[in-house]
Amino acid sequence: MTMKDIIKYMLIVCIFATAPSCKMELSTYNQERNSLNFLYPTDTTGGLRDYITIRQTLVYLPIDVEFDTIWVPVRTLGFITDRDRKVSLRQANSDEPMAVAGKHYVPFNDAELTSKYYWIRAGMNSAKIPVVIKRHPDLKDQEYSLMLEIDPNEDFDQGYLSRSTRLAYIADILMQPTNWDAAVTYYFLGSYGKVKHQFMIDCVRDRGMIIDYDWIKHIMPQNPPDMAYTEYWCGFFTGKLIELNKQRVAQGADVLREAPTSSQTEGAIVRFNLNGTPQPYI
Repeated sequence: MTMKDIIKYMLIVCIFATAPSCKMELSTYNQERNSLNFLYPTDTTGGLRDYITIRQTLVYLPIDVEFDTIWVPVRTLGFITDRDRKVSLRQANSDEPMAVAGKHYVPFNDAELTSKYYWIRAGMNSAKIPVVIKRHPDLKDQEYSLMLEIDPNEDFDQGYLSRSTRLAYIADILMQPTNWDAAVTYYFLGSYGKVKHQFMIDCVRDRGMIIDYDWIKHIMPQNPPDMAYTEYWCGFFTGKLIELNKQRVAQGADVLREAPTSSQTEGAIVRFNLNGTPQPYI
């Protein structure tokens, strides 16, 4: 570097040293109130699943069991605090018939629930909140809807509008598991029907299994599934169905069908799918 270059460099340094200092204003989180959202399930790729709706039935439980619990996850938006914060829920309008507090479920202001369970504990940003279903005779007749909604309180506002509610259907009859979806229908179970569902339950009763959300999730935890596994179960139920239908026909009865809808004279024949192909039923 020549003397001329050195002098030029020193002049540049002096200019910057004497110039007014500039500060970059960084945006800070200045939310005055924390908020709360329902935590929705995600699939294996991180996308939002279509399992937002909860379906809970007491039909699998012993007849002397009077209550069942749905554990609904919630998550905060905002700062984590060093104190416990209260969670409040309320029932919003939903499809008829709507569940009735005190009759079909324990009210959200029940003292035991609110004192023990309806909290985001200190140092935490999430919790699972219990919704306790009561085994009322009404639930033997049909499903009842229960729209859960975040109820603003002194600790939390509602968060994102799209995640401030969570719909549940409760009953004491067979209900279609929420993950018996298009993929499950295509790969091994075929379309849902209550007669088919009961038939499957009867087929695996001696194995101590229950055909519900957890069973389907175990058989098909991802899409596409383990083809060997889904093929086995499709073949298992198809074989049992053929065996049953042969017995029914030999006794002069029809093959196994779903109950007819109002527009049908006879219900759909019960059958299973394997990779989109309907399987034999007799």
